[in-house]
Amino acid sequence: FGLLPDDLSTYATARVAVLPVPFERTVSYGKGTSAGPAAILRASQAMELYDEELRFEPAEIGIATLPPFLPEAFDLGDALSELEEECRRHLEAGKFLLTLGGEHSLSLAPIRAAHAVHGEIGVVQFDAHADLRAEFEGTPYSHAAVMRRVHDERLASLPIGIRSLSKEEAEFAQEAGVPI
Repeated sequence: FGLLPDDLSTYATARVAVLPVPFERTVSYGKGTSAGPAAILRASQAMELYDEELRFEPAEIGIATLPPFLPEAFDLGDALSELEEECRRHLEAGKFLLTLGGEHSLSLAPIRAAHAVHGEIGVVQFDAHADLRAEFEGTPYSHAAVMRRVHDERLASLPIGIRSLSKEEAEFAQEAGVPI
């Protein structure tokens, strides 16, 4: 299934696992989300490690950056299942998993994995768009429908920063009690 870092001892002792997922299948405006994980990892090298609020360096608890994971399945639902299984494997190993994407649609897989492993969870969504469409461009797994799928999982969500949504999304949010 998935890969582990070259240095297995780093993974074994790390409490945090960072999983880059350069996934790009349903973007509708501009391409390039697949470059996001590598860009975030490059930028992280310029960060100071000390956290002034926690008063320590979180890296001291151990962070392992995993090799990039790309699902092999062409079918989007199957690809998300592959990613969910990969995420679940790391969560079941006791890791705090940070998944770096790629487009929004991939979010459903780590959310489902976290729910399966940890039970009741909530999702905080920082986004300009509601992503509550029933489907978009022929797929219910589109980036524009990912939070609707989260709602289908019966998970609480807190969207923050929403500035744009369709009439259909606004009506659904009102009916479902999603706090836009």
